[in-house]
Amino acid sequence: MENLERTGYRFDGWFVDEARTKRINPGGKLPGSVTLYDKWIPITYSVTYDLGGGQNSEKNPQFITIESGLKKLYPSHKDGMVFAGWRWNGKLVEYLPEGIHEDIHLEAVYGKRPLISFETFEGARIADRQTNDAGKLDAFRPPMRLGYDFTGWYFDESLMHPVSENQIFKQDTVLYAGWKKSVYSITYNLNGGYFADHPIEEFCYDTPTCFLDKPVKPGFIFKGWKDRRGRILRSLMKGSMGERVLSAVWEKDNPEVHIMGETPQPLEPLIIEPQETQEEILSSSIETTEFNVQDLDPIKTEMNSLPAKPLQNPGIPKEANSSEQETKIDVSPANAPEQIQVQTGIEQKPVHEPKERVVLSRKARRMAAPDRFASKNS
Repeated sequence: MENLERTGYRFDGWFVDEARTKRINPGGKLPGSVTLYDKWIPITYSVTYDLGGGQNSEKNPQFITIESGLKKLYPSHKDGMVFAGWRWNGKLVEYLPEGIHEDIHLEAVYGKRPLISFETFEGARIADRQTNDAGKLDAFRPPMRLGYDFTGWYFDESLMHPVSENQIFKQDTVLYAGWKKSVYSITYNLNGGYFADHPIEEFCYDTPTCFLDKPVKPGFIFKGWKDRRGRILRSLMKGSMGERVLSAVWEKDNPEVHIMGETPQPLEPLIIEPQETQEEILSSSIETTEFNVQDLDPIKTEMNSLPAKPLQNPGIPKEANSSEQETKIDVSPANAPEQIQVQTGIEQKPVHEPKERVVLSRKARRMAAPDRFASKNS
């Protein structure tokens, strides 16, 4: 028999059964009529790697046959570098194709680790970072934005192409953050009351400030909504976030009741008398004495015979009592009024009242002083 050939296979002989378990004897005789079955074994080809100083993955195949099918290639690792791919026949490949019938030699290609930048729009800023040696981003905390939920990273601003969890980056890339507006719910505990209208049940971060709906409870006055922190609320402020659980606060309504026929008496006005000032208190402690001028004649004679010394008054401050001043009383009829006041302990100056001026005619002056005018005429 002729030797047969088949790409990627090695001929293993003829068999007389379909299961190919009974091989024919090459030197024996065959019966007059027989069916023979050929058997082929896939040829095993080796796969070698040029790692360039790196370390290969244990998942990469070491051998391959024409029946192996599509084979995925895993990156090698090299410190400080990022794996760019496997080069085979001058091209970078990620898989070994089907139907290979030759030995394979792969070369690892490395490059500088890509720098990944982030655009968070109005969210918290994320610093630029490099990938690891496998070209992937290590896990990090996603950004935050008030009133929004983070939906992931995207390759484009229109947020049409998301980044996969195990994405491998081979060059510098800008990623864009996706956001979805957060919606918060309000749960009401009415405590026996009810709403006359449908209340607000959801709100967002940018919902305008609005008053919370007031429930109704017969016989009670609504005082406000108490939140889980114990605060009394009557409105929902713009910029609020988080779920709300509100409990109605009620106060018993006790209207004022009057007995029929009786008129409520008005309250007496409260009179507050003004308090005395310090000057008024001081002046009230000074003794004041009134007397007539003619009563001073015997007193004047007695006082002139005594040595002058300051008078002491307990109602006057110590500084006033200690001053060495003489107390003089001028009781001359020409200078003193009909009645004067003397304050003991304080130097009293004479009080001069203006004299009444009488204008006389020339004839009247002659009659009042004839001698004076007679001397002038002589």
